[in-house]
Amino acid sequence: MILYPDQVYVLDNIIPLNYQNRIYDYLVWENLWSANGFIPRTSYQNKEDESSLISPKNNIQDQLFEAFQFQHLVIENKNILSLNAYEFTPILHFIQNHFKFSFSYIIHKIKLNLQTQSSEQSIGKFSPPHVDLVGAPNNMWTIIYYVNDSDGDTVIFNERYNGKPIKNFTVNKKITPKKGKCVMFPTDYVHSGGFPFSSINRTVINFNVEIFN
Repeated sequence: MILYPDQVYVLDNIIPLNYQNRIYDYLVWENLWSANGFIPRTSYQNKEDESSLISPKNNIQDQLFEAFQFQHLVIENKNILSLNAYEFTPILHFIQNHFKFSFSYIIHKIKLNLQTQSSEQSIGKFSPPHVDLVGAPNNMWTIIYYVNDSDGDTVIFNERYNGKPIKNFTVNKKITPKKGKCVMFPTDYVHSGGFPFSSINRTVINFNVEIFN
C-alpha cells in the first residue's frame, strides 16, 4: 500500500490500549511542560509568519480564537532535544503496521501540546489556520496523536499552502480528539486546532515526518 498525497487519513483503534495508557500517564506525571505564552496570530509556536497565510479579507475571521498552551519540543529540525524521544516513536511503528508496509522515514519534528480548559468564548472556534512547516518537501506528513478524549476539534481545510494568502477556507474534515486516535495528512494542508471547554485539557503529540514509500 502507498500513501496518497491528496488524502487525509483518520486512524482509529490502531494503537494498543496499554500504550495509550502509558503515554497518557507519562504526560500527566512527568514534568515536561513549559509555557508557550500568547503569541500574536498563532496558538502554536511553529515560527511561521501566519499573517502571510491568511488573507486580511477572509471568510473565517469571526471563528478565530487565541489561547495559552503548554508545550514540549522533543525533536526540532531533525535534532533530538529531549531524552524522552523514544517514548513517542512507537506511534510511527503502529502506523506502519496499520498500512501493512514498512516505509522509511525521517522525523523532522515532534512537539507535545497541552491546552488547559478554555473560556466559553472559545466554543466552536479554532486557532488561526497554519501549516507546521513552510516549504516542506512533498513527502512530508503531519501526524497528530490524541492523548486524551476532549472537545476542541482539529479542523483540516481543503486548501494547501503554496506561499500565497488564502481568502476562502473550506473544511475537508473535523476530527474530535479521542484517546489513541491519529490523523495523518500532507504537511502543506492548512489546519487549525480547537479548544477544550467541556474538558479539563486537550493534549496532542504532533509529528512532522518525511516518509519514503
